[in-house]
Amino acid sequence: MPEPRRRPGGGRSGGQRRPERRPEGLAGWKRGIAALAVTAVVIGSVLAIAPAAPVAAAPAPGPGERPPAGNAGEAGGPGFPARSAALLVMDPASGQILWEKNGDEPRHPASISKLMTLLLTLEAIDAGQIRLQDQVTVSPRAQGTPGSTAFLEAGERITVEDLIKAVAVASANDACVALAEYISGDVDRFVQRMNQRAAELGLTRTRFVDPHGLTDQPGNRMSARDVALLSRYLINHHPEILHYTSIWEDWLRKGTDREFWLTNTNKLVAWYEGVDGLKTGLTDESGPSVVVTARKGDDRFIVVVLGAPDSNTRWREASRLLDWAFASFDSVPVARPGQPLRAVRVAEGRRLQVPVTVEEVFGVTVPRGEGGRVRWDLEVTEPVPAPVAPGQRVGRIVARDGQRELASAPVVAAQAVERAGPPTLLARLFGWIWPMR
Repeated sequence: MPEPRRRPGGGRSGGQRRPERRPEGLAGWKRGIAALAVTAVVIGSVLAIAPAAPVAAAPAPGPGERPPAGNAGEAGGPGFPARSAALLVMDPASGQILWEKNGDEPRHPASISKLMTLLLTLEAIDAGQIRLQDQVTVSPRAQGTPGSTAFLEAGERITVEDLIKAVAVASANDACVALAEYISGDVDRFVQRMNQRAAELGLTRTRFVDPHGLTDQPGNRMSARDVALLSRYLINHHPEILHYTSIWEDWLRKGTDREFWLTNTNKLVAWYEGVDGLKTGLTDESGPSVVVTARKGDDRFIVVVLGAPDSNTRWREASRLLDWAFASFDSVPVARPGQPLRAVRVAEGRRLQVPVTVEEVFGVTVPRGEGGRVRWDLEVTEPVPAPVAPGQRVGRIVARDGQRELASAPVVAAQAVERAGPPTLLARLFGWIWPMR
């Protein structure tokens, strides 16, 4: 048992204290200096081992801003050593990139390229160029496409919708060629349109040479950031794609003599709760890759994994990045294009008000648990002078946490308002002066 600590002076409580002796002469000065030196050493040691004051965490990047890149095991990241060549996590509501590794490095996306083929197909349907129930005649070139296949045969007739399902679920290369030929007349013109659309969407590190991603050296190129941007656009503007990409297993050509059982190449559709897309990729050059999206409640996130060392790593890292995103952030969707936010007053227009909406999907990303504090309002200088054109910017929408502005976006007129003629303005003036009863 340790000896009890004694009071200064050496005696126990109540004992007689020895008289202090002061240092005398030069020897006394030396002893005093030595005591000061010892005190300084002790204080320095204490300061050296004392814990440093905590450093305030850097604020999360705002919408559209790039977070610090690095390994998933670094501070502020998902907390595990990432082995894949390129990874990225995005909130599709805000467009904010939450974490990335080599996000701007162009890589072979393999079958992830098919997202652009699917986008152009859905846009052709919206434009009335083709319909889901159109019958497509399969060409010999489509039949001869190697790799993943829906076993199409030359001369066979199959619906556009079945071709979409074959691409989205089974990653069928022959179905991609059949769609490309049906929409653009031949594959080369379709690939030109793929590259044109990529430029329109701001995919600056993307190049397509085929509609399916099968070609190696030189093949298609996309960065993880471009994959996420394309995925976000597809989800936000064509959410119907998730109806197909969320299918785990289903029949193709059901009820015919050529029915075929499809199984989704994206195993996370079956393995991870909330996953409803989006696309896998694998060639010798690309390595196992995937872009996956999942939704839980109001939260949806996109994860891109390119160039994993093996397929198990692809699924594991995608799952862990989704876990991290759902545990760390609240995704707060605020407004969608076409959604009326409110009506604003119009000066000298044939109508007195015009509804306003947003140009693009607008939302914010905040730390987990803070989503309920987000509020939004409109900043519009009223009245807006007529004439008003549809799509004309008239103000902005602002999302706030208390008095702190989180993000903003333009708001536009949802309809046209023509300028009123003199008779209408005079009648309105007299109606205001002498209201009709």
